[in-house]
Amino acid sequence: MSFGKEMEALTGNLQREAATNNIGKLLAGAAVIVRNRILIVCRSLNDEFLPGYYEIPGGGIDPRETILQGLERELFEETNLRIGTLKEYLGHFNAVSPSGQTVRQFNFLIEPTHDEVKLSEEHSHFDWWNLEEDKPCPVPMLDSIKDVISRAIHSRKGSTHGE
Repeated sequence: MSFGKEMEALTGNLQREAATNNIGKLLAGAAVIVRNRILIVCRSLNDEFLPGYYEIPGGGIDPRETILQGLERELFEETNLRIGTLKEYLGHFNAVSPSGQTVRQFNFLIEPTHDEVKLSEEHSHFDWWNLEEDKPCPVPMLDSIKDVISRAIHSRKGSTHGE
C-alpha cells in the first residue's frame, strides 16, 4: 500500500532519528476510528507484560521494515483489519521494556477498510470506545496510550468527516 510521499518521508526521518537516539526497539500503534468509535484491545491475562491492560493495536517493527510496513502488518496480525486511510501521525512516546530496553512507539490515526475485528491470541477481547461520550477511560490503560487517544479525539474534532 502507498501511504503518500509526505508520510513516507516523515516516517523515514522518524526512523533515522530513533536510530540516532539509540532507541532499542521501534513500535507502531494504530488509533483505529470507525463511526466516532475508537478500537481498544485488551492484552491477554497470560501476558507477562501488563496483562489485562487496554491499548491500541500495534507492536514491534521488524528490523527490515519501515514504520508504515510495521504498522500495516501489526494491525492486520492483531485485528485482521487493513488500513483504508492513514489520516495522520499522532506523535510518539518512549517507554522502557521489561528487559530494560528503551522502546519508541509511533502512533497513527487510521480508518480501516472494514470494522470486523478478529483478534490474535495476544489479546483477550476488544471494545469500541465511543468518542462522543465525555467520560474518563473505564479500563486499565497506560497514560501514554490515553494521551494518544486524546490526540486522536482532538484531531477528529478539528477536522470534518462525513460519517
